Amino acid sequence: SEYVHTERKQWYQRRVRGKEKMGKADQSVESEDVRSVKTNLKTIKKGYKQINHSGKAYVSESEKLAMTTNELGDALLSLGSGILTSTSLGSGLHTLGTQLKTMSSVTQNYNAATNTNLVGPIGKLLDVDIKRASDIKKRQEMARLRYDSAISSVKSHKGGKAEEELEIARQSYEQTTRELNEALTLILAEIGNTLMVELKSWANSQAQYYREMSELWTQVENQLAPLPTSASVTTTTTVLNAYVPQPTPTYETTYINQPVYTTQHTQQPTAATYHETSTYSQPGYQSTQSEYVHTERKQWYQRRVLFFFFFFFFFFFFF
Repeated sequence: SEYVHTERKQWYQRRVRGKEKMGKADQSVESEDVRSVKTNLKTIKKGYKQINHSGKAYVSESEKLAMTTNELGDALLSLGSGILTSTSLGSGLHTLGTQLKTMSSVTQNYNAATNTNLVGPIGKLLDVDIKRASDIKKRQEMARLRYDSAISSVKSHKGGKAEEELEIARQSYEQTTRELNEALTLILAEIGNTLMVELKSWANSQAQYYREMSELWTQVENQLAPLPTSASVTTTTTVLNAYVPQPTPTYETTYINQPVYTTQHTQQPTAATYHETSTYSQPGYQSTQSEYVHTERKQWYQRRVLFFFFFFFFFFFFF
């Protein structure tokens, strides 16, 4: 019976909570002051989360800007060195590259100030005080649901046990409600005492940062002003001797006892006859076309015999 009673209480609590979220039921024992405390806590938590997230993103983007500025300064210094060192263009590149690297260092320093003056304190309050108040709010909400369930049990089932559970639920609800009020009061006091100081400190550091950046850009402007707008780059190079083509040497070649091949055609060759007389002469060797014709006929006969052999072989094998 106790198990069934507990299950009914939990089912009732879930039902009430669901109806309250959908706006179909009122919080029976919750006063307007307690609801206001919960609403204020929710608003503060949401605002601090947004500030913390945006502050971290701001610092991250500033770090990327500082790194990119430093890389750009290195690139300008690299281009201004070497062949452009003694030119006005090289001087301008060196000036701008040096100042950009200085700006990168200044940006990194003020990013650390942003972490110290804004992101760090807000994150600490969010992780400690607001988290503690959120945990108390959850416990207070569970105590309220138990208190509502106990009131419903007393109304439907009169008896000493239901009244005892009602008293225990009431005391738990009142205790957690007092703790929630104290937690919100502590958060509001912390915000009132520190948040404005932190915002002022961060605003002052940002104003100082942009003043320094403005001074650095003014220095760059003043240093680049005397330099000519169109700087000509002149370099000293070594002129190589003109190339003079040399005459191509000629050589006399004498061939001794080389073979001579002569051919005479009387008519176009056919498959039957080949009326061509050719002589390949070389010292100690001589041949006529009759040998060539004999070799061709012999090879033709061999191919014909192979063709008939394979033809009869496949015919008897498959049929």
